[in-house]
Amino acid sequence: MFEFETIRDVLSFAVSLERISQDYYRQLVKQVADEGVKEFLADMAAQEAMHEQHLRGLIEDGDSVLATKVPPEEIAAYVETLHIPAELDYKKAVKLARDKENASRMLYTILAGLTTDDQLKQMLLQLADQEREHKEFFEKEYQRICIGEN
Repeated sequence: MFEFETIRDVLSFAVSLERISQDYYRQLVKQVADEGVKEFLADMAAQEAMHEQHLRGLIEDGDSVLATKVPPEEIAAYVETLHIPAELDYKKAVKLARDKENASRMLYTILAGLTTDDQLKQMLLQLADQEREHKEFFEKEYQRICIGEN
């Protein structure tokens, strides 16, 4: 289990998950036949790379607000999204992506609530909103797959 004490600790962990997400979406592109979905997934990988850059920038700024303590129970759902099983069919992969994006949205929202720095808060809320959009896409894709099975 990971231990986090500060916003900086969580952001450092988030950087690694954004990197994992990039690789994950690139792998999903290989499993999809629909060109529109492939394009979206490639765009998701690019957006996750931008998230990684934003988070790295925050960490490198070294602002004291990043030393703010974080209640460990607030990030449990996010940590759970770290594990990606080796064997996934497309339906399970889409469900995992949906849950992962939702956990990221929740984490960024929680972190935004913990900081008093307006600039950091706005950036975290912007990231949360982007993750919400991603989650909504995967929710629709998951429903489409389920409907297609019936």
